[in-house]
Amino acid sequence: MLSMSARTLHRKLVAEGTSFRKVKDELRRDVAIHALARTNLPLKKIAEMVGFRDQSSFQRAFLNWTGRSPGHTRRPPAHTTRPT
Repeated sequence: MLSMSARTLHRKLVAEGTSFRKVKDELRRDVAIHALARTNLPLKKIAEMVGFRDQSSFQRAFLNWTGRSPGHTRRPPAHTTRPT
């Protein structure tokens, strides 16, 4: 699809200081964050959507990528009220 061999793609990614795995993980992370923020899909469905076989693997990867759990990322920020 990219009109180049896998080896050429690998060399180009290395020259840019990245790898196929890093690009793939960044895309998976971004799609997951988008789904968490804008849908009510269950975590299991989001995990499947971004290519994980099970929810627990997705949760570990998400925590590694972002430092936060998917559930914590989905939760809207707590609003503080000011006394009147």
